[in-house]
Amino acid sequence: MSNWPFQGNPKRYPVLDHLLDGEMEVDWSVTRHLDEISGGDNAALWVSGKRAGVYATGYVMDSPYIGRADDEWIEPADRGKELNFCPIQWTENRVDRPILKGDLLAAGGFEQARIIRQPWAGNPMKLTNAEWRVIERLG
Repeated sequence: MSNWPFQGNPKRYPVLDHLLDGEMEVDWSVTRHLDEISGGDNAALWVSGKRAGVYATGYVMDSPYIGRADDEWIEPADRGKELNFCPIQWTENRVDRPILKGDLLAAGGFEQARIIRQPWAGNPMKLTNAEWRVIERLG
């Protein structure tokens, strides 16, 4: 089993609105590790920005598939694009109590996570088991 933080950028997609609406089953766009992601893997929703951190946790439901971006994407050029998507079930919505980046760093053991060192890299980025345990501990 692998551990994946799936990053969401509120400047590109209304990710927080979906969490506030209670949406727990999502198809998340992915660009990397397509052959490694599989059903049952751990999933965390990392929202970027000034209050970056983990806003939901759950699991991958199945392997990535090819689909089209919906009309909710903020940039018109993103809408309708053919992308790879990963079906995810959030089991814990933390939109009202996220595990912020500063909390993860203060807890120790998360400072080398790729989501911290290279937040611009493609989505998702793998977490080690030790890094995943930091999220679990703070959750």
